[in-house]
Amino acid sequence: MIHLLFLCLPFGAFAMAGDLSSPSLAFPASFPVEARTNILAALTHPAYQFAGGEFVNTSTTLRYGGDTKALNLFLQRLSKCRDAIVSITFVTFIEDADVTWRVSHLAHDEGWLHVQINLSSKHIKLDELAIPEIRGH
Repeated sequence: MIHLLFLCLPFGAFAMAGDLSSPSLAFPASFPVEARTNILAALTHPAYQFAGGEFVNTSTTLRYGGDTKALNLFLQRLSKCRDAIVSITFVTFIEDADVTWRVSHLAHDEGWLHVQINLSSKHIKLDELAIPEIRGH
């Protein structure tokens, strides 16, 4: 008896993916350089700890550790970025218990950043959370 095994691989369906050791985002070439610089600067500060990140094609996820004061500073810094559009949700579970918040970004959405705050984190005190006015465009 002869068994035939056919292996079909799609050609041209390659994805770029990797881990990030420092905060980084992809932006389209049309996104203003000053806005890109300001957003990237807001993602890094000694008060909050970058806990790693990853990207797959145009999608990026960044993870952070820190207390409520650090999160407030993070949100305040983002709020000063004129072309940043920030949405915030609260979640009760993030895979890594040490992650206080994470940021998701899609390159084709330019300055849109989605921040998920981990309510299960022992470092978050909701009565101290101060979400600033974030105007975006």
